[in-house]
Amino acid sequence: MKQVALTAIGLGISILMGYVAKPAVATDNPKILLVARQQIAQKRAFAKPFLGLWRAVDPLDGGLITVSITDNDRDRKLKLRFNDTFIRLCQPEAGTAKTGRGISEGIGTVDRNILNAPSTVKCFDSNNAVVDSVEVDWKLKLVRGTLELTGTAFGDNAVIFHKISK
Repeated sequence: MKQVALTAIGLGISILMGYVAKPAVATDNPKILLVARQQIAQKRAFAKPFLGLWRAVDPLDGGLITVSITDNDRDRKLKLRFNDTFIRLCQPEAGTAKTGRGISEGIGTVDRNILNAPSTVKCFDSNNAVVDSVEVDWKLKLVRGTLELTGTAFGDNAVIFHKISK
């Protein structure tokens, strides 16, 4: 078999044609490898402190809030899922099917030590059907090992989360 130097685009074509491909960038250059490793490490470290399962007590209604933050794709877009035992936005009103139960899901990005996560709160009725959806903007800030949550649903209040799982 012939061996040729290829870019990423030509890699697939070379395999189909029976060539053994070697990267066009020299792998024996330690500076290039070091920069690549540093970029990968920074990408992972950037969101790592936010990842995990967090829990808090809502200071306004005493509800237990759990938030799961993941980045399974490693694309620096964090997936959030909030679960609260009682969501004020889903509070029953006269003549509505709301029960106070719901879930919030969104995708956020990290800027320094703040995670901005536009999300949707879905409110359920007693049959677990979604009866209302509300857009909220969550802001999660790392503060000495805890996560401080503020958002449009909390007004001026903040909720302090503690990490319970990595």
